[in-house]
Amino acid sequence: MPDTQALGYNQAGYRGEQYLLGPGKVTLTHWTPNVLSFDVEAPASTVLIVNQNYDPGWRLAQGQGTVISSTGLIGVDIPAGRQHLVLAYGSRPFRIGLGITLSTSH
Repeated sequence: MPDTQALGYNQAGYRGEQYLLGPGKVTLTHWTPNVLSFDVEAPASTVLIVNQNYDPGWRLAQGQGTVISSTGLIGVDIPAGRQHLVLAYGSRPFRIGLGITLSTSH
C-alpha cells in the first residue's frame, strides 16, 4: 500500500479537499490532475493546504506564495490579501525529457 498523507472524507481529521490553516476563505475554481486553481482571501499570511500528497513537481504557476510540503500534503505559504492561485504539476524527468526532445528535433 502506498504511503499517503491525504485523507478521505470519511476519515478522522479530514478538513476538506482544500483549506487554510488560518482565517480566510479558499474556493477551488478549476481542477485537473496536473493543474489546480483557487481563489483565496486571507486577512493575514497563512498556508493553503491541498488534500493531495506533496511532490516537488508542484509549482506555483500564478499568484504569490511558495509551494511547500505541509505534513506530506501540498501546501502554499501565502501572504495576506485576495488572489487567484494556479498550481501546476510537471515532474522533473518529464521536463528533462521534453528539453532533450526539443533540443534534438529539427
